[in-house]
Amino acid sequence: ESESRLNLAQSIAHVGSWGRHLVRGDSYWSDEFYRLMGLEPGATTPSLGRLLTYMHPDDRTGFQEATRDAEDSYDVRVRCIGDDGVERMLWMHGELTRDHDGSPLRWDGTSQDVTELTAAQEALAEGAARLELAQSQAHVGSFGRNLKTDEVYWSDELYRLLGHEPRAIEPSIDNLFAMLHPDDRDRFRNTTRDAVRTGVDQYDVESRFIRPDDEQRVLWQHGELTRDEDGTPLRWDGTVQDVTELVDAQH
Repeated sequence: ESESRLNLAQSIAHVGSWGRHLVRGDSYWSDEFYRLMGLEPGATTPSLGRLLTYMHPDDRTGFQEATRDAEDSYDVRVRCIGDDGVERMLWMHGELTRDHDGSPLRWDGTSQDVTELTAAQEALAEGAARLELAQSQAHVGSFGRNLKTDEVYWSDELYRLLGHEPRAIEPSIDNLFAMLHPDDRDRFRNTTRDAVRTGVDQYDVESRFIRPDDEQRVLWQHGELTRDEDGTPLRWDGTVQDVTELVDAQH
């Protein structure tokens, strides 16, 4: 019964789960993960090699580098062309389990279809009116922060994701951190700081936020850094999506 409930939750949220044992070499794909690959459940033997055949050629190297360089977890977005010919953008989150000696034992994780989210991000260049409509439909908010003036921008949908009416409070780092779960604040700071320090200039972080009505929501934030001609950090821009149901499905 618990397995059928999990399959139902994954189907509703378009979230698949997977696992790969690094010692034995065998892999596991949930029913929904098969569907994300454009397949009927059980239609093929799950394996890393099989997954790579569905992955867009331009994204394979980035995926392999993300898994290779990760210490204990990774988040990466890749395009996959399913057996049904449909191209989907997938957000893949993996977590590493080690044995008692600290040696890598297995990867487990989830994959979500974020095609609509990606389309909303690309709509940033199409004008504010189109963007607000796309964000409202996809439940995706956007933000910006000028690092020289500390001026901060939140879209209307980001206000709603945080439990506020648009422009009900001042968009600021202080107000954001006031809503950020205390246990997630250090990880948030470290993620953004390390993105600048390492020169990656982008980040993905999942954090809990507490709304004014005390409801807790999990938001996935993607940020990209712009530098000036001298290489000095100039501004952060990005998107925020509510992934509470995804996290609930994982648990």
